[in-house]
Amino acid sequence: MARKALRPGQTIGPYTILAEQYQDDAGVTYLGKHPSAWGAPQVYIREFFPANISRRNRNEIAPARKLLAREFEDALAQQKDRVDRYLAIKEPGLIGGLGKVEENGTVYLVTDWPEGESLQTMSARDGLLSPGFVRALLYGLEGGLNA
Repeated sequence: MARKALRPGQTIGPYTILAEQYQDDAGVTYLGKHPSAWGAPQVYIREFFPANISRRNRNEIAPARKLLAREFEDALAQQKDRVDRYLAIKEPGLIGGLGKVEENGTVYLVTDWPEGESLQTMSARDGLLSPGFVRALLYGLEGGLNA
């Protein structure tokens, strides 16, 4: 069952939600924009909303049950630390981090909109990726992964 996502037009800090992109066990990813810059590029907004321990009440993310409050608080603290570490990385091959927004009882990571095709699109079109392509891809990501 899909979790209740934020609606287009809602704001997260200075960013406006345009559409939900996808959900996974850890949260929801949205397509967004920065309203204060003319012709601003689109951004990704990643909402920490763990499926098994939290729920949404209006816009607020909260523990699903009182017994899960400590687990949710610990997971949120770890996520905030991960976001801070991601934002500190300035390496080629990684999508640039633009900022962290703490509101609605959770944390959001805002990143540049990625350029190019996704691996999912490429593999759906071309089938299995060749070992040479994967080696080249990993070589380009090595600096960011090490950081």
